[in-house]
Amino acid sequence: MKVLLVASLLVACFVLSQGSTYRRVCYYTNWAQWRQGIGKYKVSDVDPHLCTHIIYAFAYFRDTDGEIYPIGGQDDIDSYAALVALKQQNPDLKILLALGGWNFGSLKFSNMVADDVIRGQFVKSAVTFLRQHKFDGLDLDWEYPGSRGGRPADKANLVILCQELISAFKADATATGKHRLLLTAAVPAGRGTAMAGYDVKPISESLDFINLMVYDLHGGWDGKTGHNSALLPSSADTGDDVYLNMNETAAWWNKSGAPKDKIVVGMATYGHTFTLHDPSNSGVGAPAGTGPGGKYTGQSGFWSYYEVCQDIETGGGAVEFDDESKVPYFVKNSLWVSYDNKRSMRLKADWLKAEGYSGFMIWALDLDDFNKVCSSSAKRYPLINAIIDQLGEVPATTPGGETMTTSGETTSEQTTEQTTEQTTEQTTKQTTEQTTEQSTQGTTDGGGEAFTCSGKDNGYYPHPSDCSKFYQCVEGRTFESSCPSGLHWDVKVNACNWPELAGCSV
Repeated sequence: MKVLLVASLLVACFVLSQGSTYRRVCYYTNWAQWRQGIGKYKVSDVDPHLCTHIIYAFAYFRDTDGEIYPIGGQDDIDSYAALVALKQQNPDLKILLALGGWNFGSLKFSNMVADDVIRGQFVKSAVTFLRQHKFDGLDLDWEYPGSRGGRPADKANLVILCQELISAFKADATATGKHRLLLTAAVPAGRGTAMAGYDVKPISESLDFINLMVYDLHGGWDGKTGHNSALLPSSADTGDDVYLNMNETAAWWNKSGAPKDKIVVGMATYGHTFTLHDPSNSGVGAPAGTGPGGKYTGQSGFWSYYEVCQDIETGGGAVEFDDESKVPYFVKNSLWVSYDNKRSMRLKADWLKAEGYSGFMIWALDLDDFNKVCSSSAKRYPLINAIIDQLGEVPATTPGGETMTTSGETTSEQTTEQTTEQTTEQTTKQTTEQTTEQSTQGTTDGGGEAFTCSGKDNGYYPHPSDCSKFYQCVEGRTFESSCPSGLHWDVKVNACNWPELAGCSV
């Protein structure tokens, strides 16, 4: 019996007899428990059904002997156990341990991978530590190979490290009869940093998936306002800044050798603050320095989403939406905040679905409105749920053996924010592989028939003379796409399907 291969995808990238879904990868930070008031976040605040993977950030290791250790000692160990216990409520949940992070830096990684003996000790320590604390895998958060004190040889040595880790994980699974430990990595958005430190194709062969850190793209360090996590470029971008956005970053990693079914795109539940030099000049690219820290998060130039939405709701400011980059910003006197809201998250979900990437990654759980303190939050974790609702997933099992389930919420949240949310708006970025944007006057096939989206509702439409093609209409604009080889467009489910199930007869 043949089953539906792809549902609810613009481009059917996952061709699996078992079905398809999206990875929902969420970072849990071990320092959020020390915040005060509504900012305090503990394992008891975690929804075990919200994410498919939770990554505990962070643990460290010694570069003298490769031994991994918890930063917070027994407090971290207790938190490990509490997170793993969530699997009693959701047996499909995967808990991973992130190693490194920004504060850990690059030098110790560089030292460890350069020494064959210490690297071997590190690999053994990884297996022992993960099994001891019942983790499901390891997330390498090396920031960054070849940079910040690293060496040019880091690029090749990272490949060796990944190969040795995955080999050890496979051997451990064979020896113990347990599920193989997962191996993932968090990687940068900056093209120069990525080119210097990552041999993308060979590391992709060892990694189960790759988390793209497509945030912190702009901040007060730029001396001007800019978006923290733009979907698309802005006309204010110059030089290499035109590549600092979600679409360009994901495309570069894919073209460099990371398959789309391993690319997980990072999304931020926080914003960056700026102080405008001149409040009368408040657009994107306006002269500005680093802004204030949040009341609860306390980091200069950094606000959680719940801090942003609270400040918006006090009044006195204005929310603008950048139609070029598809993200909002908030201006209040000299305060300028780049952040994401439910509208931008839905647009990013639409883009992710259209491009065929394997899922999204959240930094971080404790920065969304997990306590529902803002009146605009109709449910806990409004940003994360906006993505999940927009993707409209179904349960499935991936080829690597990971079972991933949904939160059980399939209807889109339609609440009103401070700005007017246009929930039917779709991204209009021209895709670079299978989708070709046509003019609003219509497209013409070989037989001379013209198709136009003018006057049509947003949505999908069959090609009039080719069963393997279809159109997407977005605000009157026409996008022509092709199904993967051998599949036809199925109007019954708005997805590519086996020809005998699609029933196309043009």
